[in-house]
Amino acid sequence: MQLSFFGSAFVLGSPDFRLADVPLEAIYAKVESGTFPARPVRVFRFDEIVEAHRVMEGGGALGKMAVTVG
Repeated sequence: MQLSFFGSAFVLGSPDFRLADVPLEAIYAKVESGTFPARPVRVFRFDEIVEAHRVMEGGGALGKMAVTVG
């Protein structure tokens, strides 16, 4: 499993939001156990990347989206 996240309101690793302060192991454990649902609302294949950008830029994401490679 790979867990990734994006936050446009903050910069990870900055003095105001230190990466060491993010409880990544606890988050990962909750995702793995199913107590923290971390499913994307939509998954695109890599060859659909243009459509993924259209949806995101058009405000249609309505949650996290993922693009699979391979």
